[in-house]
Amino acid sequence: MTPFSIFNILNKKDFLLMMLKSILSANAIILITIVFLIKKNTEHLYFVKNDIPTLDLSYIGFGVLLLLVPLLQYRRVIKNYKESPISKGVEYTFSEDGVKSSTPNSERFLKWPAFVKWEERGNILLLYLDADQALYIQRSLITQEQLNFIKLKIGLAS
Repeated sequence: MTPFSIFNILNKKDFLLMMLKSILSANAIILITIVFLIKKNTEHLYFVKNDIPTLDLSYIGFGVLLLLVPLLQYRRVIKNYKESPISKGVEYTFSEDGVKSSTPNSERFLKWPAFVKWEERGNILLLYLDADQALYIQRSLITQEQLNFIKLKIGLAS
Protein backbone atom coordinates (compact mmCIF):
# COMPACT_ATOMS: atom_id res chain seq x y z
CA MET A 1 0.00 0.00 0.00
CA THR A 2 1.22 3.49 -0.77
CA PRO A 3 1.97 5.64 2.30
CA PHE A 4 -0.94 7.73 3.54
CA SER A 5 -1.21 10.59 6.02
CA ILE A 6 -3.92 11.85 8.28
CA PHE A 7 -4.09 14.95 10.48
CA ASN A 8 -5.68 13.95 13.75
CA ILE A 9 -7.06 16.27 16.43
CA LEU A 10 -8.83 14.24 19.07
CA ASN A 11 -11.63 16.32 20.51
CA LYS A 12 -11.97 16.65 24.25
CA LYS A 13 -15.35 14.89 24.40
CA ASP A 14 -14.12 11.71 22.66
CA PHE A 15 -10.94 11.65 24.73
CA LEU A 16 -12.83 12.10 28.01
CA LEU A 17 -15.43 9.46 27.18
CA MET A 18 -12.76 6.95 26.28
CA MET A 19 -10.64 7.64 29.37
CA LEU A 20 -13.57 7.82 31.79
CA LYS A 21 -14.91 4.46 30.62
CA SER A 22 -11.55 2.95 31.53
CA ILE A 23 -11.39 4.72 34.88
CA LEU A 24 -14.95 3.91 35.89
CA SER A 25 -14.76 0.28 34.86
CA ALA A 26 -11.61 -0.19 36.95
CA ASN A 27 -13.14 1.62 39.94
CA ALA A 28 -16.41 -0.28 39.57
CA ILE A 29 -14.59 -3.58 39.97
CA ILE A 30 -12.84 -2.28 43.09
CA LEU A 31 -16.10 -0.90 44.52
CA ILE A 32 -18.03 -4.12 43.85
CA THR A 33 -15.28 -6.14 45.51
CA ILE A 34 -15.33 -3.93 48.59
CA VAL A 35 -19.13 -4.00 48.86
CA PHE A 36 -19.02 -7.79 48.59
CA LEU A 37 -16.38 -8.02 51.30
CA ILE A 38 -18.32 -5.69 53.59
CA LYS A 39 -21.51 -7.65 53.02
CA LYS A 40 -19.70 -10.91 53.80
CA ASN A 41 -18.20 -9.45 56.97
CA THR A 42 -21.08 -7.38 58.36
CA GLU A 43 -20.17 -8.41 61.90
CA HIS A 44 -17.13 -6.15 61.51
CA LEU A 45 -19.26 -3.24 60.32
CA TYR A 46 -20.57 -2.53 63.80
CA PHE A 47 -18.82 -2.50 67.13
CA VAL A 48 -20.34 -2.17 70.56
CA LYS A 49 -19.61 0.88 72.64
CA ASN A 50 -21.34 1.12 76.00
CA ASP A 51 -23.72 -1.67 74.92
CA ILE A 52 -24.85 0.39 71.88
CA PRO A 53 -24.09 -0.93 68.36
CA THR A 54 -22.22 1.81 66.51
CA LEU A 55 -21.20 2.07 62.88
CA ASP A 56 -17.45 1.74 62.35
CA LEU A 57 -16.46 5.07 60.77
CA SER A 58 -13.43 3.60 59.03
CA TYR A 59 -15.75 1.94 56.49
CA ILE A 60 -17.53 5.24 55.83
CA GLY A 61 -14.19 7.03 55.40
CA PHE A 62 -13.00 4.34 53.02
CA GLY A 63 -16.24 4.68 51.02
CA VAL A 64 -15.80 8.46 50.75
CA LEU A 65 -12.22 7.94 49.61
CA LEU A 66 -13.44 5.57 46.90
CA LEU A 67 -15.86 8.22 45.68
CA LEU A 68 -13.07 10.81 45.52
CA VAL A 69 -10.72 8.64 43.45
CA PRO A 70 -12.70 8.96 40.17
CA LEU A 71 -12.96 12.74 40.67
CA LEU A 72 -9.21 13.06 41.13
CA GLN A 73 -8.61 10.84 38.12
CA TYR A 74 -11.00 12.97 36.06
CA ARG A 75 -8.96 16.08 36.90
CA ARG A 76 -5.77 14.26 35.89
CA VAL A 77 -7.34 13.19 32.59
CA ILE A 78 -8.31 16.81 31.80
CA LYS A 79 -4.78 17.98 32.58
CA ASN A 80 -3.25 15.22 30.45
CA TYR A 81 -5.52 16.12 27.53
CA LYS A 82 -4.58 19.80 27.67
CA GLU A 83 -0.85 18.95 27.73
CA SER A 84 -1.08 16.25 25.08
CA PRO A 85 -0.21 16.84 21.41
CA ILE A 86 -3.48 15.12 20.39
CA SER A 87 -5.39 18.18 21.62
CA LYS A 88 -3.47 20.39 19.18
CA GLY A 89 -3.10 17.95 16.31
CA VAL A 90 -0.76 15.22 15.17
CA GLU A 91 -0.03 14.19 11.61
CA TYR A 92 0.40 10.44 11.20
CA THR A 93 2.01 8.98 8.09
CA PHE A 94 1.57 5.24 7.67
CA SER A 95 3.96 3.30 5.46
CA GLU A 96 5.21 -0.24 4.93
CA ASP A 97 7.99 0.41 7.47
CA GLY A 98 5.98 2.00 10.29
CA VAL A 99 4.23 5.15 11.50
CA LYS A 100 5.69 8.66 11.56
CA SER A 101 4.01 11.08 13.95
CA SER A 102 4.65 14.79 13.53
CA THR A 103 3.67 17.78 15.65
CA PRO A 104 4.93 21.35 15.34
CA ASN A 105 7.51 20.58 18.08
CA SER A 106 8.52 16.99 17.43
CA GLU A 107 8.71 14.11 15.02
CA ARG A 108 9.17 10.40 15.65
CA PHE A 109 9.12 7.22 13.65
CA LEU A 110 7.80 3.97 15.09
CA LYS A 111 8.46 0.71 13.29
CA TRP A 112 5.58 -1.76 13.20
CA PRO A 113 7.20 -4.15 15.73
CA ALA A 114 6.97 -1.33 18.32
CA PHE A 115 3.19 -1.81 18.42
CA VAL A 116 1.86 -4.55 20.66
CA LYS A 117 -1.84 -4.46 19.73
CA TRP A 118 -4.65 -2.37 18.30
CA GLU A 119 -8.16 -1.75 19.61
CA GLU A 120 -11.26 0.08 18.41
CA ARG A 121 -13.04 1.89 21.23
CA GLY A 122 -16.06 3.74 19.92
CA ASN A 123 -14.91 6.34 17.39
CA ILE A 124 -11.27 5.92 18.41
CA LEU A 125 -8.64 3.54 17.05
CA LEU A 126 -5.93 2.83 19.62
CA LEU A 127 -2.52 1.61 18.50
CA TYR A 128 -0.76 0.39 21.64
CA LEU A 129 2.99 0.68 22.19
CA ASP A 130 2.59 -0.86 25.66
CA ALA A 131 -0.16 -1.14 28.29
CA ASP A 132 -0.04 2.59 29.12
CA GLN A 133 0.91 4.26 25.85
CA ALA A 134 -1.06 4.37 22.62
CA LEU A 135 -1.63 6.45 19.53
CA TYR A 136 -5.20 7.77 19.44
CA ILE A 137 -6.72 8.07 15.98
CA GLN A 138 -10.23 9.11 15.05
CA ARG A 139 -11.69 6.15 13.23
CA SER A 140 -13.59 8.42 10.84
CA LEU A 141 -10.30 9.72 9.38
CA ILE A 142 -9.24 6.41 7.85
CA THR A 143 -10.86 4.20 5.24
CA GLN A 144 -11.64 0.53 5.75
CA GLU A 145 -8.75 -0.37 3.43
CA GLN A 146 -6.35 1.74 5.51
CA LEU A 147 -7.69 0.20 8.73
CA ASN A 148 -7.15 -3.30 7.34
CA PHE A 149 -3.57 -2.33 6.41
CA ILE A 150 -2.89 -1.10 9.99
CA LYS A 151 -4.44 -4.22 11.52
CA LEU A 152 -2.41 -6.45 9.22
CA LYS A 153 0.86 -4.64 10.00
CA ILE A 154 0.31 -4.70 13.77
CA GLY A 155 -0.86 -8.30 13.60
CA LEU A 156 2.27 -9.34 11.74
CA ALA A 157 4.52 -7.30 14.02
CA SER A 158 3.26 -8.75 17.31
